Amino acid sequence: MIRHTFKISLGIILGIIGLIGELIPIFQGRMFGIPGLIVLSNYFPPAK
Repeated sequence: MIRHTFKISLGIILGIIGLIGELIPIFQGRMFGIPGLIVLSNYFPPAK
C-alpha cells in the first residue's frame, strides 16, 4: 500500500517537474517527464 502510494507520488512529481522543464528553456523537461509517465503507466492506463 505504501509502496504504491510512493510510486504514484513519485510519478506525479516527476511529471510536474517535466512539465515545468518544458516551459523553462534551460531545464531539460523530458529527462523527468518520461520517467514520470513510465511510473504512472503501471497505475493509470491512459498514461501508456
